[in-house]
Amino acid sequence: MSKLLTESFPEIKHLSASNLNKWQGDWSDEGLWCLSYLYGNKFEGSPATIRGQVIETCFHRILLNKGTENLNDFAKRTFVEQCEEMEGVTDDDIQKEFDTIDGYLEQCERSIRECQLKLPNQSENATQLKVDFPLSKRIPWNAVGYIDFDFGDYALDLKTTNKLPRKGVKPDHKRQISLYAKARDERVAKILYLSPKDYVFYSLFDREIDAGFDELVFRGESLCDRLEAAAILAKHYNTDPKTAMTKLVTPDTSGWAWGDEEMMFAAENNLWNIKINKNI
Repeated sequence: MSKLLTESFPEIKHLSASNLNKWQGDWSDEGLWCLSYLYGNKFEGSPATIRGQVIETCFHRILLNKGTENLNDFAKRTFVEQCEEMEGVTDDDIQKEFDTIDGYLEQCERSIRECQLKLPNQSENATQLKVDFPLSKRIPWNAVGYIDFDFGDYALDLKTTNKLPRKGVKPDHKRQISLYAKARDERVAKILYLSPKDYVFYSLFDREIDAGFDELVFRGESLCDRLEAAAILAKHYNTDPKTAMTKLVTPDTSGWAWGDEEMMFAAENNLWNIKINKNI
């Protein structure tokens, strides 16, 4: 199966937690998976994603005690500059996220202090560390991911959100941080959720990590089963494997994730009989 899959789908170089969560997860859509990972339609981001990246950079600076006195000015200036390069966003969307920056920075400082977070040796290189790890013998691609922060004996993932998950780690995130723990052979994985008003800090241990990783493997094998079926159909009918794969999935174009960009891309590539009236 491995050779058939890698030859049929050269677009796939590796998998990731976000990849597999899009295939089967809380916000999954198999059609959007095809657009992203077979047809290369990448999400360009939003003011919220830019704000998240800026807050992560500031979080690291606070951990290093580096330039924190001008952090608010840095965060707001960087956010605005990056948003100015984006297309299709409104001033209201930008202002909404801009107004949360002060609150997020306060929670960065508070969570670091109260959770007693300290990078080993105050390392400059303790962020965005790559992991590259096999999922199972049935899956020909490794899972690749990037750890937000390395605290030596555990990895920490940082999530910014306007609504904190008070009942525990979100399932998609559980699978993600379990992958990091497995790749590093660790028995603890941690995740910090920040909002502009509060934070929650969770840890996973042993069985929870095993369960989260096993769920990710299950999704990877499910994906490979569908890709294998598409590859076999493509060989039988002498057609493109990507096209064959789209015939085996049903997108939910009524979902919130299907915006104008996704609909237009699908229509231009003659996928799922989606039509766009360009005169509207």
